[in-house]
Amino acid sequence: SEPNRAKTAATALIAYLARVADKSEFDVGFASPVLIAQYGSATDWFSQQVPLRAKVDFGSGLEALKNALSAEMREIHRRIGFTADLVARDPDLVAPLFIPSGTALPVSIIIVDDLIDTPQIPGAELVVAIRADGGATAWIYDPARLDPAIATLLQHGFLTLLEAAEQAPDMALGELPVFDEATRVQVLEDWNATAQKG
Repeated sequence: SEPNRAKTAATALIAYLARVADKSEFDVGFASPVLIAQYGSATDWFSQQVPLRAKVDFGSGLEALKNALSAEMREIHRRIGFTADLVARDPDLVAPLFIPSGTALPVSIIIVDDLIDTPQIPGAELVVAIRADGGATAWIYDPARLDPAIATLLQHGFLTLLEAAEQAPDMALGELPVFDEATRVQVLEDWNATAQKG
């Protein structure tokens, strides 16, 4: 299904970030159409993203991580619905909730109905918008904070891991490739080549 495809892409992105950072537990910013709809008329009172806690087991496959992240997303949606209802019932609540104003997590994953609707997240180094049908992504970053060549490398690596995970969903996340063949050769052979003295 389309929402499942978007969750697969988000999960693969989190798995990829975990692999390249060599971290098994971290937070990313998260937003989705369900989340935004729950804000109703109180959108100005909420942060544009909430923390999504990623706990990655490199020995498990993508499906296990997707199930864990889906449960975390459901819990976020449940909590936001309850909190948005409180705000609607008590207009005296005025403080922004969840992530303080002006604060952003370095990486945000936003599921959107249309990529053109991707909100700006001030302070985020990288915002990856995933279309709700899972069919496209948009990578938004400040070139002063993230080198465009690195951003391109990240995009290619993400796609490599996503394709491999779709072909072998039970393969351990720690074994999935994070480079395509051309990049692997460049990193392992070209960048590591040393001049031999004769």
